[in-house]
Amino acid sequence: MQPRHVLMIKPGEAAESIRLEVGDYDRWFQSALPEEPVQFDIVRPYLGESLPADVREYDAVLVTGSPLTAAQPTDWMKKTASYMVDAAEKRVPVLGVCFGHQLLGMVMGVPVVKSPAGREIGTVEIALTEDGWRDPLFEGLPARFPTQTTHEDVVPKLPLGARLLASNDASAVQAMALGKYLRGVQFHPELSSEGVKSVIRSREAIIDKEGEAQGEVRRARRLLEGVRPTPYGKQVLQNFLTRF
Repeated sequence: MQPRHVLMIKPGEAAESIRLEVGDYDRWFQSALPEEPVQFDIVRPYLGESLPADVREYDAVLVTGSPLTAAQPTDWMKKTASYMVDAAEKRVPVLGVCFGHQLLGMVMGVPVVKSPAGREIGTVEIALTEDGWRDPLFEGLPARFPTQTTHEDVVPKLPLGARLLASNDASAVQAMALGKYLRGVQFHPELSSEGVKSVIRSREAIIDKEGEAQGEVRRARRLLEGVRPTPYGKQVLQNFLTRF
């Protein structure tokens, strides 16, 4: 089988402790797709690397997470977001994950904000809408399923013309569709149980401090104990590569 040629736009890097334990953002996707032959070209616009001139050379575009914030967008963030929209207009499927999802909200006119519900991290459950249940991105998935997540910022409402695909109590827009080829997910379908544990451990002090401010002792420990496998994430990624 000819491998799919995928452009991975990497808008930042994970903390060193995370990279040492489970690798960086690109590795998470590569590990989550062992059954799907994929050739990734990785571009890091936050380091000044140029996005490919002709996105039509690729079968798909993936935009990963980032420790940076799209609430105060820089020039390279705006250019990357516009590139995602342009790719979809050229019928190249695009999936923005977490930070990539937020870039889509930003470029579609919805400013990214700190989540009123606070940090969402660990294993959570999301619910598909009727549109989500019918969307090829979630083909074969149940109406509710667990997934891994880690973020502080959110797209607070659905952009004009977008379709809501999934949500939960912490994030009203967990997944959205913009036309036929453009998708965004706030959660991390590529992140393993060990990966999200590593993220929690790397932020243990601040997570516990946030918990104490709300009357909860050792929140990080509770989150670590609540982590469980999320096999549906791989199905989301496979659907993206094979159904669009």
